[in-house]
Amino acid sequence: MGKDFWLEGIILEPLSIKNARRLREKKFRIEHKMTLIEGPKVVKDVSKKIEPNFIYVDRRMQEKFKNTIQEIKKDKAIPVVYISSEDMKELSDTKKNMGIIGAFPIKIPEKVVSPVSENAFLFFQTQDPTNLGNIVRSAVWFGIQSIYLYESVDIFNPKVIRSSVGAVFAITPYIVKELDNFLRGNQGHELVALTEKGDIPLSGFEFPQRAIYVFGNEGKGITKDLLDKVNNRVFIEGTKKIDSLNLQTSFSIFAHNYFLNKSND
Repeated sequence: MGKDFWLEGIILEPLSIKNARRLREKKFRIEHKMTLIEGPKVVKDVSKKIEPNFIYVDRRMQEKFKNTIQEIKKDKAIPVVYISSEDMKELSDTKKNMGIIGAFPIKIPEKVVSPVSENAFLFFQTQDPTNLGNIVRSAVWFGIQSIYLYESVDIFNPKVIRSSVGAVFAITPYIVKELDNFLRGNQGHELVALTEKGDIPLSGFEFPQRAIYVFGNEGKGITKDLLDKVNNRVFIEGTKKIDSLNLQTSFSIFAHNYFLNKSND
């Protein structure tokens, strides 16, 4: 949705290392409406879209990131806190010390009872943050502006943000709390599931004008109860020499076909 969707220009006192570390947990991210982003490239890229509340830098890398900090701050009064390598390790969720972590404002995803977009991409119990990050990155690449999450990993989990290379800030996420109501409350949306046991090949699938596209859990896929509700079961053709494609690959292939179809409308 771009800049208007996100909270910007908020200057806050930097959190203590102890409290900042808590932002690695979902409940504290919600409480503070803030998340941590780690690594110079991602921090710099996200800073072009959203102004960070403050930035932590390993003081041993102060000179290394001097230009990066100047590029991020420009003429803005963004607090920069130089901390020890030990404190940086406390904040980090990576094995390697990247030396810089930004605290960025987030808007808590809206909880919805029915789709608010013509085409709804619904992710059912997606648990792996790297998977979700890659999915978001593909969604943005193929022009998908919003996604819907049901019992899935928090989209502002630092691992999701890092694997999406900050693309989570270029998409509107929604939370589906009651799945049955969401599916029943659709307004003329067809229900479509991407599943290896589908009966319509993706290459021959005619994308409807309005649809809810369902993508299953990484290990268990889509439950039988949910599959029984869908109008169309679509599968991706392949050699069948392995059991299945992983979720992020399947979604990317589907999103590419969706993009080509909508581009030809």
